[in-house]
Amino acid sequence: NLADGWLMPISANEHRQIVKAIASGDPEAAGKAMFEHVMESKERTIANNLRRQNAAAAAPTNDGGKRAPRQR
Repeated sequence: NLADGWLMPISANEHRQIVKAIASGDPEAAGKAMFEHVMESKERTIANNLRRQNAAAAAPTNDGGKRAPRQR
């Protein structure tokens, strides 16, 4: 997810909000900030994966249009 450099400031700001809530001694605010960060990170990760898959599908191939199956 952070491989895309433009996401680093967003994630860093979310982490700052979490730390700020913890430092203020507000467990509810800290929990809320953490939950929001995790949910936003999930959405960004899904969106990034879809963009990469779409880019890979649109990329020209040198093998007559056949791609080897992706290995995990």
